[in-house]
Amino acid sequence: MNLILLIIVVQKILGFLINFRQTLMTTYFIYNAMSYMGDKVSDIFAKIESEKELRSKINNGIKSELGGIDVYMYDDSVNRWVFQNTLYETGPIAKNLQIVPLNSSKNQDNIKMKLVLNRGSWRIDYISLTNIKKEVTLEEIKPKFIKRVEREEEIIDIEALSLINSPNDYLLSMPGDEYKFTFNISGLGKDTDNKNEIFLYSEGYYWEWMRGEWLKDKDLLKLRELVENPADYLKNEAKAYKKYEETMEEAFWESRINTKSYSYYE
Repeated sequence: MNLILLIIVVQKILGFLINFRQTLMTTYFIYNAMSYMGDKVSDIFAKIESEKELRSKINNGIKSELGGIDVYMYDDSVNRWVFQNTLYETGPIAKNLQIVPLNSSKNQDNIKMKLVLNRGSWRIDYISLTNIKKEVTLEEIKPKFIKRVEREEEIIDIEALSLINSPNDYLLSMPGDEYKFTFNISGLGKDTDNKNEIFLYSEGYYWEWMRGEWLKDKDLLKLRELVENPADYLKNEAKAYKKYEETMEEAFWESRINTKSYSYYE
């Protein structure tokens, strides 16, 4: 689907900004796949983790079919659309502001941009053209201390701080756990007229769990089709998805679990 044709008169445009996130389409197919696994879900996920060929088949299969956001710019010197980059970020909740440096054979006064993406798979909140002045150097600031909140009481957690600041360890948290991070940013901006931006970066893993009501949907043949013939699977599933799409948004945002019943501090 060619979603946008943007024509703007500018001078020396070097970058294309876009703020975007996924719709619930990917979420729908992920949880459909889990329901097809049924009581074999743990065995299949272990196989995906341990077999590189299977992981590659999934990445080059349904993930590739759903695709990302392809960015093109029209080059007047060759009279054709020139591919710039593909943007991708998983998840329907957090918005992603990303920039694509634009490559052109010459400076153009009329900049024409085109985005190619799967219909219904992405939400775009903002797009613009910009100048890229320079690459900045990031200063990493680690937490000064961490407090764990237990029954409305805040307790300094030395072990949590050690785990978070270690490059090889992870802090294990469960639904219902609450931590408060404190950073010292008082020294920032002294030599730059306080023109700083703060970006919170983290990495880690989260565990998915199987819902009991999904077990009845076990269908390994459907799962095989999803993996082996993703294009046909998506065509066959389109009608069911469109029907569920009408209520999916409300169901998704109302599916938050009651964290109090999961915390191991109860």
